[in-house]
Amino acid sequence: MDSEVGVLITGAGAPGAPGIIYCLNQQGDMRLRLVGVDIDEGAVGFSLVDNHYVIPQPETDEFIPKVLDICERENIRVILPLVTRELIPLSKAKKDFNERGVYLPISDEDVMKVLNDKHKLSVRAKEAGVSVPDFRLATNIAELRAYASELGYPNRPICIKPPISNGMRGLRILDENKDRLELLLSEKPTGVYSTLDEVIAILEGADDFPPYLVMEYLPGEEYTIDAMADKGEMVVSVPRLRQRIRSGISFDARVVRDKRLIEMTRLLIEGLDIDGVCGFQFRESDEGTPCLIESNPRLQGTVILTAGAGVNIPYLLVRMALGEKIEVGNIKWGMSIKRYWGWFFFDKDGSPYPF
Repeated sequence: MDSEVGVLITGAGAPGAPGIIYCLNQQGDMRLRLVGVDIDEGAVGFSLVDNHYVIPQPETDEFIPKVLDICERENIRVILPLVTRELIPLSKAKKDFNERGVYLPISDEDVMKVLNDKHKLSVRAKEAGVSVPDFRLATNIAELRAYASELGYPNRPICIKPPISNGMRGLRILDENKDRLELLLSEKPTGVYSTLDEVIAILEGADDFPPYLVMEYLPGEEYTIDAMADKGEMVVSVPRLRQRIRSGISFDARVVRDKRLIEMTRLLIEGLDIDGVCGFQFRESDEGTPCLIESNPRLQGTVILTAGAGVNIPYLLVRMALGEKIEVGNIKWGMSIKRYWGWFFFDKDGSPYPF
């Protein structure tokens, strides 16, 4: 292909952005022009793309018009969203983008509202035949106490989290048996362990009770699935075992050929009519059954491992945008990744400084 293909990457400052940009730069049969956008003028990904723009917050009325303007100015053919908060506004505007020849590889708004809501997702996943942890939705403190008791607390640990959140925000593992002194002295202040009384003491100070999903605690291995779908049909599903996690990000992971996870991904895609890119997270129960815990209906931060295993999903999404037939080659099962911190230098004027 002689002409450049414009690709817009949102959330250029997201932790996974450098890896996704790397994926796009690794293919050799297509000339890509990469444009990054972010709400932060200091987004690190701006140093890795051909051009960049600062955009409004996704909740504002200016967000979609600004992104449309950038797409027209930069001759963008495909948008790769990396930010969860942008997904609903973008899905609402899919028709506007499509009419301008811009492909958005995400599900429609009604599907997106299920994928972004952990309670709705759990209900629909269960209906589709996918294993989920035992769960309840608490809408007040009395329900929170009652549901915690129903799930075995305080004799057993439980997990609570807001139905709509990402990046471990609002997540707590409630465990009365954890040594509080040990947590204070040995755990980092970002730890997720707490007790029901501690959480309730905080929630009582809220003007309105924020709904909380009360769930069975799953102690087993955690997996992430990178998947692609074409109008409700699975194109590819690649599970990854998360061996070391820091602040919700995989720092040590391995691609695994787990037929159970691949089949459950297919059930989710077909049952929810998912389109484009999507990710799922599973965790094993006491009995070793993988249970769905959440969805990331966008490119995930460690999709670079899947690319290293032979399935370059960011690039495949570009090819899908151009109407090309997607063929997945041999997957290098067992491929692993180890992450480390990288860096960029900038001079006093904010210009990249080589070092």
